[in-house]
Amino acid sequence: MDDWGFGSVDLSHVAGRRGPRLTTAQFPVGFGPVTRVLCRLRKRVRRQEEAGRMAWKAVARRQQRLGWDALLKRTIPLGVRVVYIDLGLYKRAEQMRLVADWFQTRCELHLYGFEAHPGYLECARKSLANNRGVSLVNAAVVGPQHGPVVRLYHDGCDGRGDSIIRRGDTSFEVPAVRLSYFLSHEGFDPRRDVMILRMNIEGAETYVLEDLLAAGLISSMDGYYGAWDDPHKIGGKTATRFDEVMELTGVENFRFNDKDCRSRLRRAIIRYDLTTSIVAGARAKRVFRSAIKLSSASRLRPGGPPLA
Repeated sequence: MDDWGFGSVDLSHVAGRRGPRLTTAQFPVGFGPVTRVLCRLRKRVRRQEEAGRMAWKAVARRQQRLGWDALLKRTIPLGVRVVYIDLGLYKRAEQMRLVADWFQTRCELHLYGFEAHPGYLECARKSLANNRGVSLVNAAVVGPQHGPVVRLYHDGCDGRGDSIIRRGDTSFEVPAVRLSYFLSHEGFDPRRDVMILRMNIEGAETYVLEDLLAAGLISSMDGYYGAWDDPHKIGGKTATRFDEVMELTGVENFRFNDKDCRSRLRRAIIRYDLTTSIVAGARAKRVFRSAIKLSSASRLRPGGPPLA
């Protein structure tokens, strides 16, 4: 706070370009309400800019994956088996509830949620009580370098920042699992099933990507979702390692976090992009299944073409 009792206000974002930073010390005492209005306006402009970038990205991704003629279509092929995996449910599991509402009647949807904190998992279980086809796991999802147990550090606030990377004053041990092992154990085949992965695990996204890379499953996932900004918030070696893994894997994620759930516009954009990922994955894996059937028929038919 300055001598006038207000905070500093940066008006450059309202104009949409960088400019000089203005402080409330340049305003008379009666400008407190004006300052608050300008702050709200700045936040609104920022939110609209973010939503605009999300919309353009979603349209570009659909054109690239499905073609121009699919820009306004929302049809998901019948009988598609979709596995939606959510890492970091927190207490309300808002993203999983939205996915269930959007797609449960349109495809064979299997929902798997992971939460490291046992108390938060029970809250999420109650939140998802009315949704069918939901399986919840109390475990931290980790990489090849971890064992069956890891230490979870509490953020000291509401628990949204609980992490296996950030160190806190309090911590306790939780079970850990590699996503590649879990998928294999549950019998899902990423080469056949449409796979959607959302992550919000406070910097541990790098570990999951390393695990999928080691298991050869990076390209088998049909959509990656979440902001994935925590490695850069942590900084240092965590951010550097994350950037290296992202460059190595070529993964492109799409925003889908708690803040996005509160906006009707953002929810519509995310649903649009999720539909893109499901349809593109169904197309690619239908081709794979057709190739398998053709190979099997060639083995059984006398004189069939030799297999490569």
